[in-house]
Amino acid sequence: MTSGICFSGMPKQHKGTHSEYSAVKRNYIAMADKAEPVSRAMKFPYTFTAKIVQFPYKFYITNTWVYKYYFIALGVSLPIFYKIHKLANSPANRAKWAEQKRKEAAEHH
Repeated sequence: MTSGICFSGMPKQHKGTHSEYSAVKRNYIAMADKAEPVSRAMKFPYTFTAKIVQFPYKFYITNTWVYKYYFIALGVSLPIFYKIHKLANSPANRAKWAEQKRKEAAEHH
């Protein structure tokens, strides 16, 4: 047998049978073809992404009051803020504000 490297990058075997080479070659190709899924979680999530993935979202959503009342508070507060926005940006209020700023600018110059 000749020595060297085969097309897969694995060294050729020099011993009698090719069973060792075939096993190594099969494992090498199997690892390159497809990554195996992670079978268990890390004991401690060191990276920020791992911390986000392992965070118990369902527990917090079902057991905290913040998530329960968020949409209620949003529904109650949006009409109030809309009313304030409409009053603050009305043409009469804009004219009054512009006049007030014009008087302040005239006093300082």
